[in-house]
Amino acid sequence: MELAGLWGLMKVSGAKLYIHQNVTALAWGYSDSFIKDLHRIPHQLPVKSISIQINNSIADHKISTINTGVSNISQVGQYIQWDGNKTLDIWFSQEANQIRGTEGFFFKPNLQETDNLTAFVDDVMRSFDLVYQGRVNHLGLEAFRYGINNNTFKSAFTYHKNGEYGSWCPDGMFFLGPTQVIKETPVFGSKPHFLDADPLLLDSVVGLSPDRNKHDTVIDVEPTTGANIFFRRQLQVNVQVNRTEKIWWKINFKHLNNLKGYNGSDVLYMPVLYICEVRGGQGGSLRTWFYNLAKLIDRQICVYCIEHIQL
Repeated sequence: MELAGLWGLMKVSGAKLYIHQNVTALAWGYSDSFIKDLHRIPHQLPVKSISIQINNSIADHKISTINTGVSNISQVGQYIQWDGNKTLDIWFSQEANQIRGTEGFFFKPNLQETDNLTAFVDDVMRSFDLVYQGRVNHLGLEAFRYGINNNTFKSAFTYHKNGEYGSWCPDGMFFLGPTQVIKETPVFGSKPHFLDADPLLLDSVVGLSPDRNKHDTVIDVEPTTGANIFFRRQLQVNVQVNRTEKIWWKINFKHLNNLKGYNGSDVLYMPVLYICEVRGGQGGSLRTWFYNLAKLIDRQICVYCIEHIQL
């Protein structure tokens, strides 16, 4: 749609250039008269509502198949299929489209400090390599702490392999466009408050204060069973905003005249929200959860041993 037609539709529907929505609406979906009108026009907007988190919801009924570990205990929990698919088709290489790793709730048993892990995160439809960071203690239970490999957040200009995910962006972010309804949408993930990102990203917005103890993703795994006993999983969602004279001249926003883009450019990576998911680490709930997971892993180890004794 041409810009003039877009402006006309906005006037008819009473839409404003800037709107206010709460985090729930932004994450899970909202609609208004402008979105509905745009949806009615062929080939313009394929959905009736807009959301950032299109791949998951409170009522997520996707069915997956995972490896039981019967034939190879080191493969326990590994995805075989996700949502009926053995591979994806949204990224830019065959390797990037592989569904690698577990869901992240448990991994292979008898971990060593030299072992690195992999988890598939269906929220962003890609696998993440996890690296060992050290030992931690939860209620007297020792665990190995893992974090996301720092290469994940490097720009494809810096780390060329990330071009397979389309991450042609500043260091500290990764591309999320293919997970959206419109695949080219300039949406990027990062650590909250641009932790570990290019300092120029942090310099272009006001109000952020990165803190590693608060804003980094960590997964603590009991090494004997491979059970995840604590995790703090976080993601900040950022939208690329480009200044354009085609719209700017129609708006009298004096307080935005000095808006500073990334590295002095007309491009701004605007943080929209960040999601923090925490589980485990507290009293009886940790012990109960660990006990149930340990029973599951123990069953798989027993089956594995019986099978090999019979052989």
